[in-house]
Amino acid sequence: WLMAYKKKKYINVDSYDKKNAESTLFDVSQELMINKRLISDFGRLYTKRRRSQVEEEEEGSEVKRIGMFITRNKVKVESFSTGTSTRGRLFGRHRPGLYLIDDVENEITKESWAITTSIINHINALRAGMGPGAKILYLTNYIQEGGVATAIMEHVKTLGPRGVVRN
Repeated sequence: WLMAYKKKKYINVDSYDKKNAESTLFDVSQELMINKRLISDFGRLYTKRRRSQVEEEEEGSEVKRIGMFITRNKVKVESFSTGTSTRGRLFGRHRPGLYLIDDVENEITKESWAITTSIINHINALRAGMGPGAKILYLTNYIQEGGVATAIMEHVKTLGPRGVVRN
């Protein structure tokens, strides 16, 4: 919806593992290419770049990830890991208007307070650098008390009616 109506010019997907963020972008790009109702209403917002046979063979048929794409109506969507700084993310003159924070608490992060703290710091830095009108959507599992999900929920409670937690 945000892409189709150009509500946000630059969207970032951040996950603990960048491969998960890239999988999300792959799924979204597939919808943009094959969803008949979306195409009927908005035209082809995204088409895959034509590749040579050599590129196809090198990639193989099992790759289901994409790191970045720009729609035909000039919306950039990009994937990152929580280990990548949020500073300097720009698309033209636009800072990210939407951050999708997905899969940041898992069995790996649960085992390391250092990793958990690093992810919480990443999210805090992201919040501090947000431009006016930017939004964050968190999708995560609540795996441990006192972990990343707890920190997110505690912050959202401070937002009053601007923040909502759904379990």
